[in-house]
Amino acid sequence: MTGNTESESPRESPTPPKDNSAALQQTLSLLRVKDDTSRFVGLSLLRTLLDTDHRLSNDSDVISRCWHAIPAKFILRLLYAKPTDKRSQEEADQMIALAISIIHAFSTLLANEELGEEKMIQLAPSLVEKLDTASQRVEELILRTLLRVGQTNQGERAILDASRKVEDYLCALVGAAFESDLNMEALKMVLVIRLKLGMEEDEVMQQLLSTANKGKSPKAFDLIAAVLEESQYSDKPPWLPFLLKTVQTTFLTSPNLFNSTSRILHHFISTIPRLDPFFPPSTSKSPFSEIPFSYRFISMVLIDIRSTIPMLMEKLASSDYGSIALGLAKSYDLLNAFVGVLMDLDSEDDDLSSSSEQHILDIPVDLLLKLRKEIAETLSLTIEFLRDRWDAARFGAAGLHPDVLPNPSNTQVSGQPRQLTWESPSISLESDPVVVAGSRVLSLWLHEDDNESLRMETIGIIDILLELYSSSIPKSAPEMSQTGQAPEYRDHIALALEALVERSEGVTAFLQYSGWGILASDLKLCIGTDPYPARISTVLHSLTTIIQCPETTQTKELQLSLIPILASFSFEVGYGQEAVLAAVNLVLEMLDKAPKKLKERYRRQVEHLIEKIDVELSGKLEGGVREEVEGRRDRLKMLAQEMNG
Repeated sequence: MTGNTESESPRESPTPPKDNSAALQQTLSLLRVKDDTSRFVGLSLLRTLLDTDHRLSNDSDVISRCWHAIPAKFILRLLYAKPTDKRSQEEADQMIALAISIIHAFSTLLANEELGEEKMIQLAPSLVEKLDTASQRVEELILRTLLRVGQTNQGERAILDASRKVEDYLCALVGAAFESDLNMEALKMVLVIRLKLGMEEDEVMQQLLSTANKGKSPKAFDLIAAVLEESQYSDKPPWLPFLLKTVQTTFLTSPNLFNSTSRILHHFISTIPRLDPFFPPSTSKSPFSEIPFSYRFISMVLIDIRSTIPMLMEKLASSDYGSIALGLAKSYDLLNAFVGVLMDLDSEDDDLSSSSEQHILDIPVDLLLKLRKEIAETLSLTIEFLRDRWDAARFGAAGLHPDVLPNPSNTQVSGQPRQLTWESPSISLESDPVVVAGSRVLSLWLHEDDNESLRMETIGIIDILLELYSSSIPKSAPEMSQTGQAPEYRDHIALALEALVERSEGVTAFLQYSGWGILASDLKLCIGTDPYPARISTVLHSLTTIIQCPETTQTKELQLSLIPILASFSFEVGYGQEAVLAAVNLVLEMLDKAPKKLKERYRRQVEHLIEKIDVELSGKLEGGVREEVEGRRDRLKMLAQEMNG
């Protein structure tokens, strides 16, 4: 009964969607008529249709048909309307505003590919020209339109060509840029386009730098950083010295600009090789400060690292770990660049032929010693983080001593429950920017600074360094040809290992964690490269140091098995001379400590090395290098005679 009642109860049938096809065709016809009155009627109808029928406004084909139905000449006539005997100034302004509204509306509705077509591109320069006289509301529409059109390559070029004509307006826009986010976005777009397309002598950039220097506004420096990060320009644009000077002087008076300053300097050290953004050039006439920019800025970098890294492990499983890690990695990058520049300045002191590009170490000795201590403290915290990060990811608990961690000779007991690891959900350990950047600056500092305490601390994580080194070794030939697959650790960790194996504790730890086999695997892959990696001499020197140390009383067969690889290095390859000489050194040291029977197995490889050196000596080797090569050749000949005897 109830069911019958329900089935018989009246229901409201849904209203079928209204078909506006006829109205659309009428509108398109009116827009195509060569009569302005009809076109105005068509525009009015079109607006009503698109506002009331979302199916039409979301139909890219309909939008395209409507756009192409409006003649470009009609829009331009509206855009350049002027008062006449029959038209007041107000009416002319309304026509201009209407044209801009039409262009803006379609810039938001058209597909990206159509924004780059001829019609819209032809209109873009006219929009730029109207910026100088537009009201605030119309100016906003123009800027929003240009932001859309500027997303296309054709639009970039059109805006660049037009912006040359309105330089005064753009310079004025700099002053108003910080009044609204839209102004900032528009100015950023114009500057990015101008730099990308070659306008490096840029008055607008100079104006922006002057404004930033006067106002000391974080927004101004953030805008500069954003422009730089999205731009392409020559290695050293003409305005670079002025920019660096502006950043340095402004930071000294306004340390609250640290984040903006860091963004700008990080961009430059990442894009311009061997740039020194920290120390003044030798040509500088500015008086030295008691606390110079170089010291104050890098002290802030160290504070940023020391205040962030102790709490980083707490954030490991959180969604914001990635952004925090990326920011911290940039501080490590800046520290690494600073240390590198510091070492370069030290070497320049001994180079009498240094160019005018030379910079001056302006940090007083007492502050330099204080800085050395602070860097060591910062890197000590970095070592703690690397251990905790590694243990958490690999074994599920942070801070385990290496002796209780699994290693090749201490495998997990069969049947024992596996430990749960503690890892970031978004960033693997090897790809963690803090691990990459932190290990890089640690390695460089260990190599350049004789801090025995820090080296002993680092020996405690040599298992981590070797694993990271191993993670960068391609497992097959195809992988060697692929770039960008994983972070590269080998170049910088090779520097750390060279410093660590100078101590007997370092040698013991290196051998305990299969360091010899890891470096030997890398050397084997290096044979097929041209040029050889720059690290190759460092790796060979580390292995030689291990053989030379008193703890190595006799060369083992595993170590001697490296001789065929060493004999394969060629003088003809880039870095070849350094590689061959370092390889011969290692061969000599290994054979000196090798048992006689083992030594005899490698007679042919030794003879091959002698032949290779003889060929090289018949060539262009001169001076001290020739004497060095001859000395090693003679030692090899003596060893070969002993083997034959």
